[in-house]
Amino acid sequence: MAALSCFDARPGHAAICWLEINGTSGSGKSSLMQAGLLPLIDQGWLWPRTGVAHWQRIGPMLPGARPLEMLAESLARAFDEARMADLIDERARGDDRLRFWLRERKADDTAFLLAIDQFEELLTFAEAEERRRFDRLLAAALADPDCPLFVLSTVRADFLDRFGEDMPEVTRVLNRVGKRWTLAPIGEAGLREVIDGPARLAGLDVDEVREAIIDQARDEPGALPLVENALDWLWQQREKGRLSGRLFTAQGGLAGLLSRSADDMLDGLGPQRSRALELLFRLVKVDLEGVRHARQRIGRDDALAIAGGGAAGLAVVNRLSGQRRPDGGRQAGPLRLITVGDNGAVNLIHETLIRSKGLDAAGKPQPYWPTLWAYIEKNKERAARRERLQLMAREWRDRKGLTRMLGLAGWSSLFRFRGLAAEGSPEQRYLRWSRARAAVEAVALAAMLIVISESVVWTVDRGAPFSAVGERWAYRLGLARPPVPNLVEIPAGFFQMGSDKYDSPVHPVTFAHSFSLAATEITFREWDACVADGGCDYRPADLGRGRATQPVINVSWQDAQVYTGWLSRRMGKVCRLPSEAEWEYAARAGTTTKYALPAPGGSDDIKGKNLANCADCGSEWDGKQTAPVGSFKANAWGLRDMHGNVFKWVEDCWHQNYKGAPHDGRAWREEGGGDCSTRVVRGGSWNEYQGVARSAYRDRSSPNNRGSGIGFRMVCVAHL
Repeated sequence: MAALSCFDARPGHAAICWLEINGTSGSGKSSLMQAGLLPLIDQGWLWPRTGVAHWQRIGPMLPGARPLEMLAESLARAFDEARMADLIDERARGDDRLRFWLRERKADDTAFLLAIDQFEELLTFAEAEERRRFDRLLAAALADPDCPLFVLSTVRADFLDRFGEDMPEVTRVLNRVGKRWTLAPIGEAGLREVIDGPARLAGLDVDEVREAIIDQARDEPGALPLVENALDWLWQQREKGRLSGRLFTAQGGLAGLLSRSADDMLDGLGPQRSRALELLFRLVKVDLEGVRHARQRIGRDDALAIAGGGAAGLAVVNRLSGQRRPDGGRQAGPLRLITVGDNGAVNLIHETLIRSKGLDAAGKPQPYWPTLWAYIEKNKERAARRERLQLMAREWRDRKGLTRMLGLAGWSSLFRFRGLAAEGSPEQRYLRWSRARAAVEAVALAAMLIVISESVVWTVDRGAPFSAVGERWAYRLGLARPPVPNLVEIPAGFFQMGSDKYDSPVHPVTFAHSFSLAATEITFREWDACVADGGCDYRPADLGRGRATQPVINVSWQDAQVYTGWLSRRMGKVCRLPSEAEWEYAARAGTTTKYALPAPGGSDDIKGKNLANCADCGSEWDGKQTAPVGSFKANAWGLRDMHGNVFKWVEDCWHQNYKGAPHDGRAWREEGGGDCSTRVVRGGSWNEYQGVARSAYRDRSSPNNRGSGIGFRMVCVAHL
């Protein structure tokens, strides 16, 4: 065979280790390789030109969409490797891995022959990164003098111009150590022999059709399939041993007969016609510009699923591949639209089915088979989506760990990908995972909407700003802890409670145990935390004075009880309002004067001295509004704002005087004539004069009253 003489490895000759067979579609490239050259190589025909007697054949392989994987599988079969995954991992380590892998397996008087059929699939199917890696791997192996690798490949001639740009390394090697063998389309003499030879044997008269067929088939890349189909159809319609030129012309010549035969086959499928057309469409690598569609293979299982699945799908595949009808009858004509290979790959029989003869006067394509061409045009956008799906599925498969979740399809993509994945395909698995993630996202979104809606209702109901929503959920989820009052330890001890003037009679009170009292009034910030944490429903107004460190106002005695219950749960202690005795004991801080300020000796006058906030205490807030807590000096026990700022609720019910008051510091409630319809307040306020801010001064208010001058502070103890 003359083509094999292109190979050369003899000393003193230019080394040629790559033979590329190129030609137009239908010129017989694959047949020459598989039925002609490879059997001759197996018989030793390369020995005179190479000096190699034994050849380890790899392939033939079809690159497809995953050329690296196909190469690994071909190597595994050739060398009987059981661990294909390991082989792929080894191959993936670097651009030199293939040549080292082959060098490790070379033997004396043996070389490797890699056969690659339809090399153009690297350009039509493979992604850019896969193509670049294959380019570097193959080029590195061919350039290594210690790696006895030879390549035999076939490629469509109309793709030759793209290899220099898309596969630069391989192109450089091919230009240096390769030769191209071009198969010309069948000539006029060959066509005459194709027509006249069988006619002579059958005793047919072909004079009326010979020249017309030759004229239409001349320079036609897909001439042989077209001529074969036309001759068979005309033979079926022969008239007294003569093939009719009139019928040939009436049917539209070669192209018309191809279209008619293909349409007849589809129409013969009845209700399964649409399934068959979809299968043919799925076997097309669609060129979105409609210039150069190409064939693409799919697996037999995918083909059966697309064709309808089960017995119905099998029947469609069998009919399209030219098998006999279920009733045993013969298919009409020799035409087959698909092939099913030994490896289970399904492919279009010939690219003529998806090609155009050229453009008409209006610049529109003239397809050989208008039915399939129109279907492709109608669904080309769907083909682009399917191709995108296949790419995303491959990329997702290659991801590792949690990054796989990031590669799944989003909601809009799931909508666009509907109906594009075959049963059991990698794309279907990818979409199932994507739908699962979308379902989780939908549940999360629904939960989020519920949370947002509930939060909006919550803010509106309580008059809270939307900024409080984040704080609320941070507390609920345990991401933050709500602020609680800073407590000061008040020591056990003894003091004289009351005064001779208004708060009489003075009486001794003894505290057998220490207790903890909030260092300042409860602030708006601390109260708002109770609201955000779900402990308090009521959100008091601040009257434009600000919140944060301002003492909470507009809270009733009953409101304070709600806060104490929440604070007890949060701190794990028993929190409550202080008793009158506890409050005065802490306010005096060991002093016997009217005021515990300035600490530690106390005084009988704080007027105009900026020691507290009252109507005449000399502070910037006097008579105007509350002051931020902690704005003034602390008493001797570290307590602030015991005088002025806001009145503080205490636990006791109102009594007119201290006759019969407890001597142990506990709260004085209904016993002794107490009126619990009013509760005691202590400490004075920003809008009251200094006399009301005395340590001994007491007043009362309805437990339902919410005023701009009333707040509270807390006592917390570790036991009842």
